[in-house]
Amino acid sequence: MALGDTGDTGSDTGTPPDTGVADPVSAQCQAVLASDWLPDSLVMLEGAQVELPLDDCVLGLGLRLRTATGPSDTTCVVEGDGLLCSAGQEGPAIVVASVADRTGAVRSTRWMGVTVVNAPPLLSAPQAGSGCGGLDEPFGHAETTVTIWNPVDHSFAAVEPVDTLTWSFEDGPPGLQVNSDGVVHWQPTLAEVGDWSPTLVVWDGTDEARQTYTLHVVATPFLTTPLDWIGGLTSGAGVLYAASRRRAWPTGRTTARQHS
Repeated sequence: MALGDTGDTGSDTGTPPDTGVADPVSAQCQAVLASDWLPDSLVMLEGAQVELPLDDCVLGLGLRLRTATGPSDTTCVVEGDGLLCSAGQEGPAIVVASVADRTGAVRSTRWMGVTVVNAPPLLSAPQAGSGCGGLDEPFGHAETTVTIWNPVDHSFAAVEPVDTLTWSFEDGPPGLQVNSDGVVHWQPTLAEVGDWSPTLVVWDGTDEARQTYTLHVVATPFLTTPLDWIGGLTSGAGVLYAASRRRAWPTGRTTARQHS
């Protein structure tokens, strides 16, 4: 794995050069540099940041960093009292940190292997209780009632720091779909009347999150009226119409006129 050098490229010999002058590093700092002042390994979630405190001897002498190139675009920088590492995409990375004294001699070098693991997507939990798709935010509740022909529009949101998400519904009404942005545009039909338990699935290429809803699709009162009652209403309307076409004359005769 190639290294992208952002600092010193010298190797650590463990022995300072013989310059004929006193060692510029104190005995206390020499002991620190001989210890494990940087972890051998670090596991991080995608998109996360981790602060690694460092001894004053390391920071005072001056720290030089090199980061290995690889699938993960993880970076570490000197900030405050230590290192601030920012994880990129899932994969490995290597951070090489070297400390040199004021003469330029490298006094200690540490290698830290970084493993970035996938951060699963997180869905916002719906509110408890029930809501109405026409009056309340559809899918904003765990249980929702919608009426046919009434448009349903809703935008889902998920927390995912790096990866592109794929959205889908399982076990829902045939017309219930969610697009690549997590948006629903749906107009329930008469064929979808009933009780459903659709499960929203969001996938980041490695892990998924799921949320199941209770969905009631209902028709309007007119479309749920028994057919025999509708037939009677139609017949009654015909009688009323026929009656409206007849008027009584003062003598009791109808509007029908006899022609000689």
